[in-house]
Amino acid sequence: MDSLARACWPILVAIGLGLGACKSHTPPISEDAAARAALAVDTFRVVTSEIRRLDIAQPGKVATSLSPADGVWKTRAPLPYKASEPALESILAVLAEIEIVRRVADRPERKHRLGEKSGIVVQAWTSAGALAAFVIGASDGEETYVQRLGDSEVYAVRGRCRRFFDLSFEQLRDPAITSLDVAAIERV
Repeated sequence: MDSLARACWPILVAIGLGLGACKSHTPPISEDAAARAALAVDTFRVVTSEIRRLDIAQPGKVATSLSPADGVWKTRAPLPYKASEPALESILAVLAEIEIVRRVADRPERKHRLGEKSGIVVQAWTSAGALAAFVIGASDGEETYVQRLGDSEVYAVRGRCRRFFDLSFEQLRDPAITSLDVAAIERV
């Protein structure tokens, strides 16, 4: 047994040194990278109770601006109407729960590039200013590509969330006509 231990000892030392070398070469997450990752999450996730205005601009569609007034969300532009409650509940749920799965690229390939011509621009505002501003790109499988406005990094977030923002003004406003003066109707 003594001779076996002496024969194996150099191998065990080499394995130990090798594992130690691998461990020492694993780059730790820098404080800067961790701060950027935290900023990315904070920049996309929104405390919905703080939102005072929400702007959504889709390519080829009229930009829509919404805001809460007396506990009811209303469209401000292009026309003032009560907002569709189901549409707004879905949008606010996505903004509150958005979760980054991974960083796609800091210098994205063409297929991952997001821009105002292909992406949906979402801006959430508080009384103090912009809370979040990002572009929602295509959904691929169970991920959606997002990018902060003015930033080159593209992230993948969990879920197919583009569909909740890819709505026309008509889809974002409440379909019910609540105030109609019957006497003012001249023709049908």
